[in-house]
Amino acid sequence: MLSRWAFMIAAVLSCAAQICADDSSKGTSNTTAVFRPVAEQAPSNNAAMFVGINEFSNDPNIPPLRFAVHDAVELAHLFVVRLKLIPAANCHVALSGTPFVDSVNQHLTELKRLGVHVIEADKADVLKALLLVRRSAKDESNLLIISISSHGFDDGTVPYVMPTDGLRDFLADTAIRLQSIEEQMQLSHAGHRLFLVDACQEKVSFAPEKAIATKTSSAMNATFAEALKQPTGQAKLTSCDVGEFSYEFGGLRGCGHGVFTATLLDALDGGAPADEEGLIRMRAVADFVHNGVNRWIEDMKRTGGGDMKQSPAWFGPKSAEALPLAVKAGDVVTLITNLKKQKLPAAFSNDLRDQLIVRLEKVDASSPTDRELLNTTRSFLDGQLAARLFVPYLRDALKAEPPMPRPGKPALLTSPVARQQKVRGTIVDTRDRIDRNGRVGVIQIPAFRVETDPPQPGFASTSSERDVEMVLADFAKAGGVDALILDLRGNHGGSLTAAVNCTGQFVDQGPIAQVKMPDGRVQSYDDPDRGMLYSGPMLVLCDSETAAEAEVFAGAIKDCRRGIIVGDSKTRGAGVGKSDERYYRVNGDSILGRGVHADVPLPSVMPYQSVLSSSLGEFDRIAATQFVQYNVVSAPIVAALKRATSGRIDSSQDFRSLQDYVDSLSELPGRASLTITGQDLLNSFKLARGDLAIEGDEAPLLFPAHWYNDEILNIALDYVHALQQ
Repeated sequence: MLSRWAFMIAAVLSCAAQICADDSSKGTSNTTAVFRPVAEQAPSNNAAMFVGINEFSNDPNIPPLRFAVHDAVELAHLFVVRLKLIPAANCHVALSGTPFVDSVNQHLTELKRLGVHVIEADKADVLKALLLVRRSAKDESNLLIISISSHGFDDGTVPYVMPTDGLRDFLADTAIRLQSIEEQMQLSHAGHRLFLVDACQEKVSFAPEKAIATKTSSAMNATFAEALKQPTGQAKLTSCDVGEFSYEFGGLRGCGHGVFTATLLDALDGGAPADEEGLIRMRAVADFVHNGVNRWIEDMKRTGGGDMKQSPAWFGPKSAEALPLAVKAGDVVTLITNLKKQKLPAAFSNDLRDQLIVRLEKVDASSPTDRELLNTTRSFLDGQLAARLFVPYLRDALKAEPPMPRPGKPALLTSPVARQQKVRGTIVDTRDRIDRNGRVGVIQIPAFRVETDPPQPGFASTSSERDVEMVLADFAKAGGVDALILDLRGNHGGSLTAAVNCTGQFVDQGPIAQVKMPDGRVQSYDDPDRGMLYSGPMLVLCDSETAAEAEVFAGAIKDCRRGIIVGDSKTRGAGVGKSDERYYRVNGDSILGRGVHADVPLPSVMPYQSVLSSSLGEFDRIAATQFVQYNVVSAPIVAALKRATSGRIDSSQDFRSLQDYVDSLSELPGRASLTITGQDLLNSFKLARGDLAIEGDEAPLLFPAHWYNDEILNIALDYVHALQQ
């Protein structure tokens, strides 16, 4: 047993930034290590309280927070359910506000079902819960955790944390002294005490053009810093130093967190390295947090963060550093866990994943065949082996027939070169392509990913929102563009959070999508941040393989009249998310069954090459929500674009050949003579969309010279000129 010591982590997130990003997308990288609890059951007298306050009901001058509730719920779930360090009966979660991400809501529901006490986060209830958990710990072997995520203020000499009913002008009467919490913890008989203080949060912008603190924000102040640095014999981990900010980011771990909290969760979630005994100890967690936050800050500085820093630091006795928090799992368990949580390419179906997991659970490490399966699977998950090579090998190893596509989910077209998943961008000088003056930016988004998605080999980021932001910043540095094309061809969706956040980069505010839950409840998903990263003319390029969350993006741009939808006559119509959630546009139309119709439709071979029908369910409607419309798209503009496009298509031999083929598949009379074969057309479209590499190239070209892509450039310039009239 460790010697008695008072264990305290002060995770002080001063002036955390309100930045929203996603799937899903980094110091807080997706962890690949896997842990298991130190014990199968939490010690009966361990106790904890987790406080998360987003709303301050009595004082309108205190700005609301966005991710404090997420921090509290996710920390409670980790310590109660996954680490099994706190019994549910001795856990109190005090909240003001509700989670706005489904995964956090599910964790909160699970905590309630297990018997965790969920209470209001006013001063009286928080202090009462503090007394209860303090008294629950009985002896030196017990662990006591207090976690508070809220605003923090001081009166010049005394630091306070703010309950939901606090008043800034009456701190001594309505707020909770930081020292009072420490004193109550010290009265506990627990030998190990953990204190998480997420305080002093304010709004700070991290957009490239606004990389400064707002007027309402203030850096970590000396009163808080000095109180935490005092050598009281307690272990402390602070998120930043005097004069520094502690940031938040909307895409962290798929739901939004403070950067420090998200990194701490990653560390306790198995990211921190294990020692020679296979134990993940407190010092390793502290080092992981320090290094992870610094990596995140360095990454963000490259996109406009300037000189703003965040420097976590560790203070405390040696005995505190040795506290074991988790045990590193064995190799096979780690492999199976990573296989379950990793987002896999389309060629690797869910059915095939399930078969592989069953096989791995029965693997015999002494068998050469099984060792080969383990090593080959590991190479695939690490990105060293392409899916097009691994899938045939696996099917042979499993002695199973290729699985049929699951009903209701679109099946991807396969190609010799796997389509890259990273967002890419390029500026096209139209004089070189279509003999018209202009600069058109093209951003290809193959999938919507958040921070928690598995990183692809060689990619510095796994967040679609952040990737788009970086591409737009590069465009600005290169002198800007006259128009922007968002290429969503072949995009089968991914993360709803990522799709919403990416859409929010091109609209100022308001609802972006509606989601109907299986129980009939409808939830609105709004733009998480004011302002646009790009406000100029834009086209959204879709085809019949554009599906699910990608249709959410296209539908929002269309309904808000923010840009022109171009491409196949309509998208896939696969508007179903996880757990049978149905996606609806802000105008009330379901995406399921109907998809999003193009403003300027073009003939395409793709609808007739789809593996599944585009009708994956029945169309229906719900009530429209109040959404913002922009005056950059109108019926006269759309009509003019259609006329100009029709004239060019009629005079194009390539488009005439395409139309002949499409008409022949529709069994229309008078089209017997084809000038191009169906496979040639399909390969041509794969090349234009970025699925195929030109012979001798290692990767597909981005928006290559192709008669279809060149027509899109013409439409973009027509749109620019129409807006100038």
